[in-house]
Amino acid sequence: MRDDYILTFDIPGDFLHLISVGHCKGPELLMPESFRVTDYYCIHYILGGSGIYEEPVAGRRRIGEHDIVISYPGRKHVLNPGRGSEIDLYYIAFRGQYAGQMFRQQDEGDHAVFTIADDPHYPRLYTDIMKLCKTRLPYHVSRATALLHALIIETLYLKKGKNIRIAADDDCVSRFTLFVQQQVSQPELDYDGFLRREKISHEAFRKKFKQRTGFYPHAYWLEQRINSAQSMLLQELIPIKEVATSLGFADEYYFSRLFKKRTGFSPTQFRKTSRQVLFG
Repeated sequence: MRDDYILTFDIPGDFLHLISVGHCKGPELLMPESFRVTDYYCIHYILGGSGIYEEPVAGRRRIGEHDIVISYPGRKHVLNPGRGSEIDLYYIAFRGQYAGQMFRQQDEGDHAVFTIADDPHYPRLYTDIMKLCKTRLPYHVSRATALLHALIIETLYLKKGKNIRIAADDDCVSRFTLFVQQQVSQPELDYDGFLRREKISHEAFRKKFKQRTGFYPHAYWLEQRINSAQSMLLQELIPIKEVATSLGFADEYYFSRLFKKRTGFSPTQFRKTSRQVLFG
């Protein structure tokens, strides 16, 4: 049984692009028996059953319930059920320069397989992303991308043995990513209000967020607004001025300058180029 949500577009730029997310269950091969190489990251969470993961760096390893398996771009690998057994897993595939940046800064060691404690929060990130992707609406894909960011952070900190939900103030980074998604269409980010609710100082949170993500908080909010703008610009009927207004930009020309600075394209160029790639 497979339940896959494959996104048919890959937006140019340097942020974070969700390729596909899904749920696989059964004895069928997930990959060809020989090694394969991809140009994207893929994080697998094993819900049950057992299987085999093999790659040149990590070697051959049996995997089972509550294991997380990370396959890396450019690295040969194979993941399949064990002989005579079934495997049940969630997966999510993604690429982007920002994804690479997070892995370079936060990934610990070359090992691709590790085990976590049973926790309903982690698999819920996959199911929430799947629900959003199922609609295939650009705004929902942007929300799914924000959750993907949280999932990557969670995965890398679980790999380090530092569950970011151990203490309330230690979860503030993932809460901020969700808060930003709620604030993405506001002209101003209620940053001070967030810090008051979290009971953390501006400088302490700024350093923590930068260390975890490579972005300062305000820069991350701007990236999310641009990411949402990219999704909206794929809909040809929405005027650029309306895109800017819906994302809280009172000045269409400021929005256009910022968009070009962040993506290398003007909004008009981005729309034309992207729709040619997507729709021919």
